[in-house]
Amino acid sequence: MFSQDTNHYLRRRDKEQELLTQAEPIRKTGYISSNTKTGHSLNFPILNCTPTKICASSCYACLGPTSWKASLLKALAIENTLQSNMGYALTETVGEIKKLSLTELRYSGGGDLSDHGVNYIIELAALCPDVIFWGFTRKIRVAEKLASSGKSNIKVIYSLDAKTSLAAILKIKELGIKTSWLYNDQANIIPKDIHIVFVNHVHGSPDPSLKEVNNECPAIRKHQVTCFNCKKCFNF
Repeated sequence: MFSQDTNHYLRRRDKEQELLTQAEPIRKTGYISSNTKTGHSLNFPILNCTPTKICASSCYACLGPTSWKASLLKALAIENTLQSNMGYALTETVGEIKKLSLTELRYSGGGDLSDHGVNYIIELAALCPDVIFWGFTRKIRVAEKLASSGKSNIKVIYSLDAKTSLAAILKIKELGIKTSWLYNDQANIIPKDIHIVFVNHVHGSPDPSLKEVNNECPAIRKHQVTCFNCKKCFNF
């Protein structure tokens, strides 16, 4: 569900800041999260994020269970572990991947990757070569490092919207990295080479003022579609 109010983003960001000293220094177990729409994911703090105003006002990670205290503490604890004991985090996560028999795992199901997070995903991809690691970022350095990792099982998409700077758009195009678009206004001029378009939500349903466009994520208008049975975001 997408929010139309940046206050939801600010509240979550401030709450994460408050909880920093309460989060476990080492996340003992339980790194992977799941939901019925996007499947299994690794979630990180939004303190890692560099959102545009449109991104902040549409943040799905700022409402619902993923924004509750337990979820925030989990994301913060994972980030702490990546900074202090990467080897432990890798061992636990690989064990969970094998136990769940995963063939794909989304990173940044909430939040974005820090520099430690980037190294974590690259190492996971090396340890689990038959698993696709896919996700989105709004950080050029994150997208560039993942795309240049040499790991064919890492799929990265750079998130754009009408407030993304032209410099960022040109840089990502130069790097040849696939992009997504957050479609929040009928007046949006969506670039032709966008890999996938996400229609803004209002209270869990697509904004009725937004007409259907090419390359839309089918899961937004068709609730029976999930990332697991679509795979468009990482089937490239």
